[in-house]
Amino acid sequence: MLLSQRQHAKTYGKLKDALLGLISSLTAAIDARTRTPAGIANAWPESPSASASRWASRLLLSDIYLAGLLHDIGKIGIEDSVLRKPTKLTEAEFIHIKNIP
Repeated sequence: MLLSQRQHAKTYGKLKDALLGLISSLTAAIDARTRTPAGIANAWPESPSASASRWASRLLLSDIYLAGLLHDIGKIGIEDSVLRKPTKLTEAEFIHIKNIP
């Protein structure tokens, strides 16, 4: 029974590591799309996803840590022209964002 429990713990650890790797890859892709336009210095010393997850991890709440990493996941479906627009969105652009599944 102890051997089985140990094997389950190892498997859980591997799955958790794989999940965190996948989430890190997704957030890196999101953060890369949401950088400031070329020529403008980025005011963030680290990515917004990393900052949010760092604060959550300080609270030792793994669910919030994962939420911090994934909080911008919806940006993947937004067109770059809308996502990086420095001015207020038009009505059509706002509708585009509201209709992202």
